[in-house]
Amino acid sequence: MNNKNRELWLSINPFVHLETKKDATLLYNTLSKKAVVIKDKKMIAVFQRIHTSERGGFVISQQEYESDLFQKLNNLFRKYHFGKIYTINQQKEPFVFRNELFFEKNLFDYSGDKNFTAYHSKDLFEEMLQVNVYVTSYCENTCSVCHMAAKQSLFCYSDNSTSFMSCESFHNIMQMLYHQDGVINILGGDISKYPRLDRVMAIISAFPQKSVNLFLNSTILESTMNAISSLIPPNLSFVLLFNSVKEYKTFIHSNQIPMIIIKKRIVLVFSESDLLEMKSCDDAFVMVIPIYDGSNIGFFEQFVYINEKDLQDKKMSLEDILINKKMNVNNYGIINVFPDGTVKTNFNNRSLGNLSEGLENLLWREMKRKDGWMKTRTEKPCSECVYQYLCPPPSNYEIAIGKPNLCTIKP
Repeated sequence: MNNKNRELWLSINPFVHLETKKDATLLYNTLSKKAVVIKDKKMIAVFQRIHTSERGGFVISQQEYESDLFQKLNNLFRKYHFGKIYTINQQKEPFVFRNELFFEKNLFDYSGDKNFTAYHSKDLFEEMLQVNVYVTSYCENTCSVCHMAAKQSLFCYSDNSTSFMSCESFHNIMQMLYHQDGVINILGGDISKYPRLDRVMAIISAFPQKSVNLFLNSTILESTMNAISSLIPPNLSFVLLFNSVKEYKTFIHSNQIPMIIIKKRIVLVFSESDLLEMKSCDDAFVMVIPIYDGSNIGFFEQFVYINEKDLQDKKMSLEDILINKKMNVNNYGIINVFPDGTVKTNFNNRSLGNLSEGLENLLWREMKRKDGWMKTRTEKPCSECVYQYLCPPPSNYEIAIGKPNLCTIKP
């Protein structure tokens, strides 16, 4: 064939993530973990054409191939293995499959169809990865972080009520989740004030194959242990919560650490000095959680916010990126059940309803709303950013700070 008349096929490699916006295009090689942002308008137009092509690419002529634009593009492809430009040896154009995440049981398609719910009922329960059960919201302590911490992370809280979950409701939750793989976390309030704590321990013991975590604030540890010390089931582990670095250090040096299975110690930090103090602690069980208190935005901008270098250095698989398009990994599979039976997918979200309506009905309501488990970065300014799905999904920090994103790229 005369080279002057030959046609060539241009396409992106299937392991490359392409995100193209009005003023920029991102190419991310999920094998080499190399990212390049293109801001040349002519090249952006080429990538937009690829992005909208039904066949995943398009044909160019030999003359186009020899132009400066496509030579520059070909050099970029070869250097970073982003794509290919090659001669078409057959009459039909090639076809490149788009990068999509396919689910064996695609619950994301639900829009209210009753036949769909009947067919996928069992599948839905299998999606529950974590159930946070708040057995009480009653607490007489006046911790400065109360409620503020719970809105940003998994933590105890009080709403000044004397609300307690019934033992029957707690038993029903354990029974519903007994054959599921999800984690069960129990929180308060002041759990030591729960009137039938012995009954709760007995219910947990009745489901020995189900691991349960009890979240206890250090301020109520002693009173809670006095109430349950002889009743602790073997399938119960403890997560200790510390309101500050000072409280954590006091506890560690107190020589009063109880002989219980401690799965984790969660310590709240509010400043750079808190982080530096915790760095000196040699504790394999500790987890540090930053908390926004209304006055430490500088701390968050320095240690929590994401910048462009963070994202370009990020090591993500193609699956990670596609999951970010479909679901919110911070929220997915999590439900919160409050003392009065109210159910939410996120502490800050609107209620799905009450447990008395049936957990399955509430979960289908969430699958239809898509504002918790499937809340992704589809709103401005994230929807206009090429890093839209390299970024972590929306979190409770954005809600606490009052911003749609926590980054320096599109502040």
